[in-house]
Amino acid sequence: MTVTATGPQLRRLRVNEAEADAIRRLADACGRDYISSESEEFLRAAPVIAHEMPRRVRQTMNQARLDEGLHAIVLVFQATSGDA
Repeated sequence: MTVTATGPQLRRLRVNEAEADAIRRLADACGRDYISSESEEFLRAAPVIAHEMPRRVRQTMNQARLDEGLHAIVLVFQATSGDA
């Protein structure tokens, strides 16, 4: 996961179908409730909204926050042929 020993870290988290659905629902709700991800209203609400993310996503984000250095987190969901 580490790009270089001292450089930024890229973390990949494979999410399951239930986690992906929860993330989609939360993103859809944010899209309906806020005019922009840069709006003052959204930025005030973002820390609370983040608590609605699936537990494993929150754990990964928190571990990145506690580690020193820069991070990027990529959530990966492999859709099956039945997913749309």
